[in-house]
Amino acid sequence: MPESPPLPEPDEVVEYDLSAWTADQHDGVAAWLVAENVAYAWPEPGVLAVPRNRADDVEEALGYLASDSD
Repeated sequence: MPESPPLPEPDEVVEYDLSAWTADQHDGVAAWLVAENVAYAWPEPGVLAVPRNRADDVEEALGYLASDSD
């Protein structure tokens, strides 16, 4: 999978707890982030970090991806 662009400084990053999500769901999130050219990182298992300026887009996508897996 292509690498993510670098994240901004820590105070410009939002973290999401996706620890309840499966590995396949994590892969789906990562694929969407790469397709949308959104910088991201997994600073610890199950925790997704993204730039604050893309948080609204990411939250919308996470909601869609979570509902799509039901």
